Amino acid sequence: MRMNRRTNMQRLMLVVIAVALRLPLTGAQDAPNGPVLAKLSDASFWTFEKFRGEGTMRVIQSGRGDVIEVSADGIEGMAASVRSHAFPVEPNRQYVITMDLKTDGLEAIDANLTGGVYMQFWDAQNMQGSYQPADAVSTPAPENSEWHIVSQKVTVPSTARTAELRLVFAAFGPYTDKLRPRDSGRAKGRLWIRSVHIEASDRVTPLPSTIRVSDPKIQAAIDIVAECMHNGSLNGIFVDSDGYTDSSNIVPDISFGLYGVRRQGQAKYLDILRKQWEDLGASATADGRLPQRVMSQILFPIGVDEIFSFTGDRAFLAKTLPMADRTLDYVNKRADSNGLVRLVDHGKWVIGEGADWVDWYPTRMEGKTFNFHQWYVHALRRMAALHEEFSNTPDGRSFASAERAREYRKRADQVEQALRQLYWADDHFVTNVDYDGKVANQRWMDDQMWAIRFGIATPEQAGKIWAWVDRRPQELEGVPTAWAAFDGPEHGTKSWFGRTGAGDILARYRSGNPARGLALLKRISEVFARDRNVYEAYKMDGSVVPGTLGWGNYTEHCGGFIMALIGGPFGLDFDSDHDAVATFAPQFPREWTSAQAEVYVRGTRIKVEYARTGAKATVTLSGEAGAEQPIRVVLPRGGTQLVRIGASGKRTFDLSEP
Repeated sequence: MRMNRRTNMQRLMLVVIAVALRLPLTGAQDAPNGPVLAKLSDASFWTFEKFRGEGTMRVIQSGRGDVIEVSADGIEGMAASVRSHAFPVEPNRQYVITMDLKTDGLEAIDANLTGGVYMQFWDAQNMQGSYQPADAVSTPAPENSEWHIVSQKVTVPSTARTAELRLVFAAFGPYTDKLRPRDSGRAKGRLWIRSVHIEASDRVTPLPSTIRVSDPKIQAAIDIVAECMHNGSLNGIFVDSDGYTDSSNIVPDISFGLYGVRRQGQAKYLDILRKQWEDLGASATADGRLPQRVMSQILFPIGVDEIFSFTGDRAFLAKTLPMADRTLDYVNKRADSNGLVRLVDHGKWVIGEGADWVDWYPTRMEGKTFNFHQWYVHALRRMAALHEEFSNTPDGRSFASAERAREYRKRADQVEQALRQLYWADDHFVTNVDYDGKVANQRWMDDQMWAIRFGIATPEQAGKIWAWVDRRPQELEGVPTAWAAFDGPEHGTKSWFGRTGAGDILARYRSGNPARGLALLKRISEVFARDRNVYEAYKMDGSVVPGTLGWGNYTEHCGGFIMALIGGPFGLDFDSDHDAVATFAPQFPREWTSAQAEVYVRGTRIKVEYARTGAKATVTLSGEAGAEQPIRVVLPRGGTQLVRIGASGKRTFDLSEP
């Protein structure tokens, strides 16, 4: 049975005190070879938790020590596990969990894990963290087996401080009304567990960030984000966050994670995401519908472009470009005379699966939302650029379509014009022109910020938006950036940084206001550095929003932070065109004395090095490895020039003030 509220509070206080004073917890202690677990018969250390269905647990005495017997004989089966008391763990340490297991008719009903074990982590703020192994890499036990050893290796995230062990009868099932997949999986039959041990194994070092800046606050945040990206990929795939260890949703969580990974120099992470993108593309239906949220239809093609811009792998592009075309075809076929699309009809939405990435508010869950369409324009233009480039290549290895490129360009221009005209309301873009056939005239901040970043907003429109935003700095940008600039939405006054704040920072730099962009970058850096983690949501005073389910190591916000940093002060844009595969328009702040970044441009590793002494400032692009790539360089006072950077190539540019 589950612990009551008082027992939960007592346990919570013990954990907090133990972590703060570095004391051992009841039933476990720090040891050279790992935590020591209490006997399985110790009811003060082990708790049986039943989540669905009916069944029993009992402890049997044997010559080999205590044995846990769990059984569920009914046709409904049972979702259940035996949970340990919390015990300290060492960050970035691997532990090997072993136990003896025997089964009799153990049959999974909707569980992906039976007769196994996983570890649930808690962070330094005693907020619940991720678990390992995740649903995606779990396997069921044999249906009938004699005693055998089960072994599971887990890696402690850098943010974790304590953990609980879960000895699983059945887990990792579907979402239910009240249960997450971790707890919901059911099985029937019987299993026995004995001789449970944990031993410390190797230490794991997170991949360091490839970005360095002289600002200590921003650098602290960069390092924390690097660790969080490491933590988000410990199961061999990128997951949304600690709270969503069971999800690799690309709308927008993993997409933003990709945007961040793409703007760093860690090829290992890109390889993981490349595999996730290939698998998702292969899962599309014959007409191009992807089995994720609606907005995946356009974020998938954008991801294809982002991955190719990093790797330059033509084989990957030749394989995935047709997949991206099919996902866009699914959208294009449903367009009206203005090019606008309704993929969710009135009243047909469910929480978590709306028309764009606001998956909890009615006006953005159906109809023709502004946000979906501005990213649709971006997707169309990126696919058009790839089709133009690879429809007639000099080496004759063409695999794209010039006709598709023209169609995509035409559709993008049509939708952009509709957004500027049909959605504009004096000083803001409305969020939906087809909410049950009516206009939803609401000021959502992400609508406005990304419209400026993508150039959907004209300069005049952008100026009108900034006018009212700048009158409400603490209310809307206390922590960049509030979701809504109107009363009503439950989360409207909160920041979901990747979706809102990253767009705000990039929009500021595009609008010629780098000082404000830098101030917002510093503010979010302070918050990340304070917590030594990246949480799902923040209030405008910087405090963590309680009660959200995403918790820490939030992949979307980590990616959004790197996206804002590299696209803002570093001024790197990886959208290719007829002349260049990337554009470098640096806007380094005068207060920085140095900055470095390593990035990949179509397989070529390039190092960016900035240095300032007084009024003298220079930036150097150095090719570390790979073929020459055409890079457009836009200097504040030096005009625009096209340079080619490859292995051993180097160009230095003067950024000194007159």
